[in-house]
Amino acid sequence: MSSESYMWQSFDFPTDTRLPGMKLRDNFDPGIDQYLSSWRSAEDPSPGDFNYKIDNRGLPQMVTMMGSVKKYRSGPWNGIRFSGHPMISSPTFNYKLEFSGSRLTSISETYNDSIATRLKMEQSGLLDLFVMDEKGTSWTLVYTTPGEPCDNYGQCGPNGICKLNKTPMCECLKGFTPKSQVEWEVLVWSSGCVRKVPLDCHSGEGFVQVPSVKLPDLLEFQLNTSMSLIECKAECLKNCSCSAYANPYVTGGGTGCLMWFGNLVDIREFVAEGSEQDIYLRLPASELEHISRSKEKNKRLVKILVVLAISGVLILSVVCGCIVVKLMTKRRAQKRKNEEVELPLFRLATIAAATNNFSQENLIGRGGFGPVYKGQLQPEQEIAVKRLSNDSGQGLAEFKNEVVSIAKLQHINLVRILGCCIQGEERMLIYEYLHNKSLDYFIFGLSLRILSL
Repeated sequence: MSSESYMWQSFDFPTDTRLPGMKLRDNFDPGIDQYLSSWRSAEDPSPGDFNYKIDNRGLPQMVTMMGSVKKYRSGPWNGIRFSGHPMISSPTFNYKLEFSGSRLTSISETYNDSIATRLKMEQSGLLDLFVMDEKGTSWTLVYTTPGEPCDNYGQCGPNGICKLNKTPMCECLKGFTPKSQVEWEVLVWSSGCVRKVPLDCHSGEGFVQVPSVKLPDLLEFQLNTSMSLIECKAECLKNCSCSAYANPYVTGGGTGCLMWFGNLVDIREFVAEGSEQDIYLRLPASELEHISRSKEKNKRLVKILVVLAISGVLILSVVCGCIVVKLMTKRRAQKRKNEEVELPLFRLATIAAATNNFSQENLIGRGGFGPVYKGQLQPEQEIAVKRLSNDSGQGLAEFKNEVVSIAKLQHINLVRILGCCIQGEERMLIYEYLHNKSLDYFIFGLSLRILSL
């Protein structure tokens, strides 16, 4: 049976749910419109407080109405999508408008017939989009409108712009100031903004670009589908009441002319790629000059910051280079020092403990450069410690030379040097301790005794 033979079908009379392929219609002539309507309650399917329908004044846009009050607006159709609803241009959903005689039809489909979706208008006025899971057992909520504060109609009031990634989210458009500063300070934005300097249609007035936005609501407007953007600018300048202009369509690089008069309501900024629809805001000459000076000031500030950043990097590089060179020099000096003294280095605390803190009981002699102490490093290792006195006259260089010389002259008939200690002002040589007195005693001891007789 063909669709033309149906006398009635439920698809033509949606309630709170829209399925793929279901049409919402707006009749130019009086007739039966097709739209979504929320239930009165969870148990009562009669029409509730909210409707989701086509608003066909000038350019088509989808709106959520609570009686006669607008709660949400998709933004006007720009030839590809609604300007305030980037998701509609997703690779999953195919959204299109059809014009037929006196009827405008909105059609929502999926590119993949195996994907089951449904759009439901909740009793609260929210629109929830559900997708069936792969098993076909449950629905998953993937999108809600309005889902962000900036989705709410007129969130920032007349001549305000909503920026979700800013704090606070509401700002006045360029050339405007809050109508009630007190309200804006407590984050109440409904009163919106007013011009700092009223338009007077004098020469010098111009436009400033406001990029990537949902176009303002079509309250007072004029539409021309054949004009270029340059022609649209000239036309807006000729009309003293024209507040702003834009290309209504993004196809073909931007076509048509849409002009607004009076206040600009329900504008929000988009940062997502694919949301590039711009509006050109009319400002008096004084505000344009102020914006130009601010831009120049910002450019100078950026240049200064760049110079400071480069200078900082260079200074940091020089400092780091000096530190590296100093560390390498210190490391090489330590390496040379270690190469010069190829002996174990003992800690002062170790030698002090071995000699009973250099006690008189451990003193076994005194040489030209200081006292010599007997010490005990280990139970079976006795040592003799030559401690350089501060008034000996032997400096660090002489001490190192002595250490190097003794280390090179190791012999079976010489006392073996075990190491040294260089710590602070202390300079010490650690020798192997000989129990049977020194070698000169055995060589010359007998002769000395005979001579003494």
